[in-house]
Order: sequence, then C-alpha cells, then structure tokens
Amino acid sequence: MTMKRIARAFAGAATLWGALCTAHAQSQPPLEAFAVLPDEAPSISPDGSHFALIRGMNGRPMVAIYRVDAPSESPKIVTSADWIINGFRWVKNDVLLVYNKKNRTLGVHDTSKLMRPLEDAAAVSLTDLKMVRLSAYGRIDDVDLDDPDNIYAAFGTEFANFPCRINVRTGDRPEFFTPEPKSAEYTPRWIFDGHGKIVARVDSQRDLHSRDIPLWHNTLRVLDNGAWRPIGTFKGTVDQGDGVAGLSEDGRAVIRLAPDKKATISVTRVDITSASETKLFKDPLHDVDAALEDEWTGRIIGYSIDEDMPAYRYFDPRCEALQRGLEQAFPALSVHAVSADVADDKLIVETVGPKTPASYYLYDRGTHRATAIAASYPDLNENMLGDVKPYPYKARDGLQISAYLTLPPGLPPQNLPLVVMPHGGPDARDDMRFDWIAQFLSSRGYAVLKPNFRGSSGYGRPFTEAGLRQWGLKMQDDISDGVKKVIADGMADPKRFASWGPVLAAMQRWQEQL
Repeated sequence: MTMKRIARAFAGAATLWGALCTAHAQSQPPLEAFAVLPDEAPSISPDGSHFALIRGMNGRPMVAIYRVDAPSESPKIVTSADWIINGFRWVKNDVLLVYNKKNRTLGVHDTSKLMRPLEDAAAVSLTDLKMVRLSAYGRIDDVDLDDPDNIYAAFGTEFANFPCRINVRTGDRPEFFTPEPKSAEYTPRWIFDGHGKIVARVDSQRDLHSRDIPLWHNTLRVLDNGAWRPIGTFKGTVDQGDGVAGLSEDGRAVIRLAPDKKATISVTRVDITSASETKLFKDPLHDVDAALEDEWTGRIIGYSIDEDMPAYRYFDPRCEALQRGLEQAFPALSVHAVSADVADDKLIVETVGPKTPASYYLYDRGTHRATAIAASYPDLNENMLGDVKPYPYKARDGLQISAYLTLPPGLPPQNLPLVVMPHGGPDARDDMRFDWIAQFLSSRGYAVLKPNFRGSSGYGRPFTEAGLRQWGLKMQDDISDGVKKVIADGMADPKRFASWGPVLAAMQRWQEQL
C-alpha cells in the first residue's frame, strides 16, 4: 500500500502522512522477509494518550508502548525473562494487563514427560513498568473504567465459576460474589454492564441423555431486584456453546449469535424486560463469524461475517458510517477499526488482503489525520507474492466445497508442484486473508490449495455436521477431490503434490485415489 494510494483513498476525509517501509520488488523474496515475528494486536489506551502493540525484538515477543502524540519516539518496552508474552490489553489509562505463558513438564507414570502450558498475567504500570502478578487470573469480565484500581474476572473451574474484584495496583483479590449452593447447573458466563455491575448470567446443565455430540441446556438469567429471572433457554453443543455474546449497546437486551441446527448462525436480540427475541441479521449461506465488542464496556456493538474475506457491520449509525468510509478508502482489502479510545476520537485501523500483510494506522477523527504505525511483514509487497483466488468445487457426493488457491508469481499456472494445506480444528475454516506460509511456498514456485472440507465452520450447521464421524473418510475425500480438480484443470503435476499441516489420512490413500 503506497503513500500515494492511501492519500488518494482518504481524499476528502483525511490527510495521511508517514509510510511503512517496503522492500524492492524482486523475483523471490528472501526467507528472512517471512521469518519475522510480526507486529500485531495494536491497542490504544482508554484516554487516547498511548498505544501499544506486540513487537518481535531479539527473537521474542514484547509489548512496545508509544505516545500517541509522538509515535516516532522510542517506545517503552515490557518484556519477561522467564515467560513468553502472548497478548495484552489496556485495563486502565495507565495500566496494561500482559498475558504470559510457558511450558511446564508433568510426570506421567514416572516413565515419560508431558508438556502443558502454564498461563499467567501481570498488571503493568505505565509510569514505571512495574509488574504486579495476577496468577490464575481467569477471564476478564469488566475493566470498569469508573474505578481507577479494580477490574472483574471470573475464577474457578467450569463447575464452580464466579467473578472476583481484582486490584491491579496490588494484586489483591477480595471476594466479590459468592455463588449459589451447588446444583446440577454451573455458570460458565457472567455478563457485566461495563461499570462493575452484574446484569445477567448463563447457567448450563449437561443433557445426560444426549447420545450424539455432547449437548447442554443453557438458561439466560437477568438480575431483577435481587432475584435471577430467566429470559431464555437455549440448547448448545460443545463447539457452539450458548451463543450469548453480551449486553447490547443500550443495555436493554442481550445479544446472541444464535445457532440454528438447520441453517446458519444469526444475530439475535433478547429483550431483558419482555424476553422477546428479535432477529437482527441472518445470511443464508454463511454463519455470523463473531460479535464485535466495545473494548471498554464489553457491550456488543456489531458483528462480522466471513465469506471470502471478513466484513464488519455496526449497530450504531456513526460507527457504520466510519466503516463504510474505510471500505471505500480500501476497496480491495478487509478493513476495520481494531481499537478506539473511550471518546471514540482516536482509532487504530487494520487493513489486510490476500497479498497484503496486515498493516495498522492511527486515525484521529478530530484532525482527520492517519499515521502508519506498524506492518506485520514490512519487507514484503504485493509484487513479490502469489495471486489468491476462490476455488470452489464439488465433492464426489455433490457437496459444494469452498477452497482457496494460491498461485506462484511469475509462473504460468500449468503443471505446478502442489502443496495442500488443510486447516486444523476441524471446526475451523480458511479464508483469503494473507497467509505467510502459503505465500512463502508460493514464492518458491508451489501452488497451494486450502480446502474447507465438510465439518469446517462458517457455512451453517448442516455443513459442520456433515463432517461428524468423517475424520479420515469423507473429510479426506473432500481434500482428495480438490487435488483431483487442480490436476484436471492442468494447474498441478499429478506426480508432485504433498500435504502441509494436519494430515487427515495417510498419503498412501491419496495415491490410491488419484
């Protein structure tokens, strides 16, 4: 993305300055251009004075903190000698919560070793970078910016889960809420209002008569004058859960990403007073991918849907207008605001495309200025990378399969060596967003096929359930049928293909089928 193109895209709405470094166009990008720890997960502080991001330094991920009014200055660096930093979030104007992990070795039958990740979190003061360990921190439910010292997090196990108040200055964890007497139900989710007050919860009970995939009965209850009043009961599976996303922007409803056994996941509003349900959005072919949260209140402000690239939609007209403007500014890319200050005046915008690694811009609504602040793979540009295109096909039993094909740059799409990259999960999916592994292989002359075989998520419940008990069977057939199509279309050499990543069955079976 050149400076000229950015300025043209924002014409009439913003004045852009600064540019990210790009490497020279060359026939084959060096390995080092791919083998970097990418800049990622930028986030702005609640008061809009600082932003931070994960940045690779000396081969380790660290948190780099910058002043918004001086982004070119050297950042403050948060690092850990014994732990690997794998995330962070702002919880106060001057405090970040930094997530860490490391492996621990457990003895198994005294004869072998088993590695398990150990997770930890620390509150970091912006003033002196002093760390306060918050071991066994649980899930953060509410940062409550009205309180300068405390946040709220859920602790316990899946069978005894309750929220506590945590002092981020001292690490103290006074009791906040005592769970009700133990029953057949447990509470996996507490819903706050963004200001330290619990408004609802989800109680779950296992259906012991379910003989297929595990099934739960989930009850959504709201706190009404000291009593818990049920406003909805929803069935959920182990992969879909209860679908409850959080409190609506106006605080009058709960938003659900509602699964449908016969169709796709939709966005539904459950009114707290009347318990009535209103469907806000449904796509006939694709699941709603995720709910979009206000990062300071936790309230649901929109949703995303992923066809070939993610698209973002907001309930508030002002946010939606900004999103539409961004899409017009970057028509070939997936773009959205990944972070904003409380006043919604300063935002961090992410752009990403099939051949465009994620880049980030700091946008000031007051001055209409945008500054490039980070790029995930700064030494790669579009001239170096392969074209990515949708490559749908039908499996042998007629089921429609979505797939994506990356072709090597500068080579005719004929008789190429082929690498197949089936995703993990299997309840997951691929799309056309930049993939450094696929692009690395493409830059070395390989075509890369990424099939969303049956059982993949994102295409409705019937498509997911078509993969039940089909690991290594019809799932594998779907992948093999994709390979057959690439060969039949003359783009792949039938004697030169391989699988990268999760292999669903032995290569010998592929060879037998092909």
